[in-house]
Amino acid sequence: METIVTRVSRMLGLRLHNSDRPVHAVPQSLQTIPSSPNTPSMKLRESINQVTELRSKGHTYKAIGQQLGFSKQRVHQILRSAKTLKENQALWTHGLSARNVAILSKLHITSREVAIHAVNTGDIRPFKWANYGATSYTELCEWLGIQPVANASNSRSSRASKVCPHCNKPL
Repeated sequence: METIVTRVSRMLGLRLHNSDRPVHAVPQSLQTIPSSPNTPSMKLRESINQVTELRSKGHTYKAIGQQLGFSKQRVHQILRSAKTLKENQALWTHGLSARNVAILSKLHITSREVAIHAVNTGDIRPFKWANYGATSYTELCEWLGIQPVANASNSRSSRASKVCPHCNKPL
């Protein structure tokens, strides 16, 4: 069986581990990847600052790339990232998670005042939509600078006791 696997792996261009040598773990990078495109890593921020400064002085993409050790395509990508970050910072929802931004756009909410009113009236509450729970609700309330509404249920058990599990009608 082992020879068949070896032959197939050679045909596919795969390299299998030779059992004569010990296996060593591959060291992982110490650089962290940001979880959101709105929060770039420190390295990207520094690159954006350097590239935009050189570009404002009139340098070409190729000259910037040679000076900083990037390709001209990477310089273009960094400048595009800078433009996207500037556009995201101009949005009123800057700093919110994608889930909260999606809920606010679904409800056609376009300002903080309307969002605060929606939270206070219960239009936005945990577990009203799929994948929108207490964590997202709490994050939205913190971002708005208000306390979570006390009657908004933060647990599934109290929600389940108020709604029929079959037809979702109130009990």
